Amino acid sequence: MADNIRLAAQCLLISGLMAVMPVAQAGPYIFAGEANGEDLILHPIGYTGTGGQLQLNVCIVPGTPNQAAMAQSVHNIIAVYNQMLPTTGNLRSNQLASGELDFESVALHELGHCIGKAHVNLASESGLPQADQDYTKSTNGPTGRPRFDVDPGDDGVPGSSDDVRGNDVNLHWYRIANNNPFTIDYQTVDGTTYARNTTSLPAGHLYAANGDRDVAASVLATPNTEAVMQQGTFSQETQRTLTPDGVATLLYAMSGIDEQQGTTDDYTIQLNFATSDCDIDIFFDIPPGQGLAFCSVSGFRIGTTNHGRIDTAEMHFGANFNWHFNTTNPCSESLSLTQNQWKMFTLPCSLGISTGNTVADILGTGLIYGTNVVIYERDAAAALYVQKSSTSEIQTGKGYWVFTDQPSKTLDFDGQFN
Repeated sequence: MADNIRLAAQCLLISGLMAVMPVAQAGPYIFAGEANGEDLILHPIGYTGTGGQLQLNVCIVPGTPNQAAMAQSVHNIIAVYNQMLPTTGNLRSNQLASGELDFESVALHELGHCIGKAHVNLASESGLPQADQDYTKSTNGPTGRPRFDVDPGDDGVPGSSDDVRGNDVNLHWYRIANNNPFTIDYQTVDGTTYARNTTSLPAGHLYAANGDRDVAASVLATPNTEAVMQQGTFSQETQRTLTPDGVATLLYAMSGIDEQQGTTDDYTIQLNFATSDCDIDIFFDIPPGQGLAFCSVSGFRIGTTNHGRIDTAEMHFGANFNWHFNTTNPCSESLSLTQNQWKMFTLPCSLGISTGNTVADILGTGLIYGTNVVIYERDAAAALYVQKSSTSEIQTGKGYWVFTDQPSKTLDFDGQFN
């Protein structure tokens, strides 16, 4: 298909040391809006409408400040996007020294922009006060309207499903079954299971919910969780894995121009750490006082479709911040369970750093704790086996027993190597 209509954007992240002002799931896509169409879906560099695997090289520009220090984190974020593992409990507080900002967490966010994802919230680009920037990404309605309509609804939490948004046009692709950004349809992510138009919302829902941390904790019972593409970060916290909406956003785009999974225009993405033939370059070059980080992208519409592709992408970071550079590898392991048999396990990863470390955090798809799976720990002093609760923390160095009556199930561990 021929390419036309040039697209350009700069997705900016601004931070204070204690709290971040806004950077520029399923979720929204860069360039979607009044000018280019609310349904526009953006694809990474190289996609032309033909299926297959896209190979994208991510490069640290030689000679840029912190070139060696950021290398491990760049390897880690590449691995996270290649694994495409949806997690909860990914928002971890007080993991770093006072005043430190986690480079790996910010870089994971910016790499998301560089492959097509927009903020899930209105963010700083809306021009709204910071208190109103956590509402779900939208336009402000018909062209020329001077304002957004924002009302948090009965629960008082911006970004949730009962928000009253008036004429604001939703840009967030949500799961039709439940409008919950912290779940994913593991079988199919395409136009049959996800939608942008609010007419497909579940009964009683007024607007698409986004992966804001307050929505997670106060409304959707998923504490310590936030979409990576939510604008804003805090010092001393880490956010190094994707939540379900972040994975679904990419999978929806991968269903191709027909937005139907399993057809010939589907594609996958393989990111590579490289030093040449670069598709996404990383610089530490933002002058003092001009921002924390941003991804600068340009692109084209693909023919006359509502799809576009990126043709240039660069990640830029400010050197005058108190950055924490991670030096450890990510860990993603699964334990296969045997139906109707007890199995003993111990943690293969250090949990509680990048993700949660409760029983609920490690259950694989289709496991409902207390219904079809249980975990016990041996209390040696009392000579008893004690059943854990779904909120019990699983600890490194201890042994546990697990039983399920379901076939072909797993425990999934996502953290860092010991």
